[in-house]
Amino acid sequence: MTKNDKTKITSRKRKKSTNSERFTRWAIAIGAVVLLIVVPALLYVVMKYRPNIVIDKNEYPIMGVDISKHNGNIDFKTLAANKLSFVIAKATEGTDYNDPLFEHNYSAAKAVGLKVGAYHFFSMKKDGRLQAENFLRSTKGKQLDLPLVIDVEEWEYDFVNDPTDAIEQLTVMSDYITQQGYKVMIYTNKNGYKKFIKERLSHLPLWICSFQHPHRVRGYNWTILQYSHWGEVDGIKGEVDLDVFNGDSLAWERWLQAI
Repeated sequence: MTKNDKTKITSRKRKKSTNSERFTRWAIAIGAVVLLIVVPALLYVVMKYRPNIVIDKNEYPIMGVDISKHNGNIDFKTLAANKLSFVIAKATEGTDYNDPLFEHNYSAAKAVGLKVGAYHFFSMKKDGRLQAENFLRSTKGKQLDLPLVIDVEEWEYDFVNDPTDAIEQLTVMSDYITQQGYKVMIYTNKNGYKKFIKERLSHLPLWICSFQHPHRVRGYNWTILQYSHWGEVDGIKGEVDLDVFNGDSLAWERWLQAI
């Protein structure tokens, strides 16, 4: 190999090195731009769907949580010590499912003086009368302070395009529970209200899910607002649903007496 040949090879190596350095710089620059765009976008999405809502307890003093087996072993004495007013516990789902912690949650919450309610997760494609009977079996003999709640929400495995049959069965369930002498409340979100509740069941008390401050939940005559799925409360490990009553302490007492 001649001296000129060596020079050519060295020159080619330098060009490759220079190209590699340019590529690296471009990759770093592009990565920085992506981070500047993606990270704020992700933060926006998180904040939009997991907003940190602060409720003024002087304005809305009646706070509560709703629970199920997924919340595990709860320290109800600590909940009461933190001045929560009520607990709504899952009792049943569909025609035959019973939450395994309902009996314990009910008894433990009542023992520390919390007001207690129960809810049933409504199955869109199952018989309303049978669902009502399942719910009533589970709550029979219990001194519940709140109306019996029918939780109406769609999930991927229980979604309906035409709501007609689901509304019919939901009405059957609500009517049957009422005929047995119980008050009924509906839990749903805004989409569920428009799709399943508005036309036939809007006369029932509404417990609505909307991740907003109470002042911003307009156009719905709601009694209880579930404003977070990601709350933190002493006495419960992990995240828990947070709820607030639409009124002051006097309105709360009046509402309970009317149940």
